[in-house]
Amino acid sequence: MVLGGTRVLERGPTTSTPRDGQAYPTRGGCRFCGARLSHVFADLGVSPLANSYLTPEALGEAELFYPLRALVCAECLLVQLEEYESPAGIFSEYAYFSSYSSSWMDPCQALRRARDRSLWPGAG
Repeated sequence: MVLGGTRVLERGPTTSTPRDGQAYPTRGGCRFCGARLSHVFADLGVSPLANSYLTPEALGEAELFYPLRALVCAECLLVQLEEYESPAGIFSEYAYFSSYSSSWMDPCQALRRARDRSLWPGAG
């Protein structure tokens, strides 16, 4: 489906059909216990993949958006996103690595040091 120049993926490649009659992509059900997912926890509309930057050649083309819906497993209560894209498809050109980002690591290390000082006053 194309919505205002944006391609929206409506359904994933594998689905389950829960009690409400809607089909949710699950690729095998709950990631923890395998039960069929049938309850929407939060529906946030549609979104492109995070950090999926467009090439200059693709700027004039419609960008692919995916439903951003979190489901909760009725059996184990794990909240999880639907799977529309494989991890390889998401992270093949992923631009953010937290362990390499000083703007992320420096505040974390400062927080750890403050925690250590509060728990162990003699700690450095």
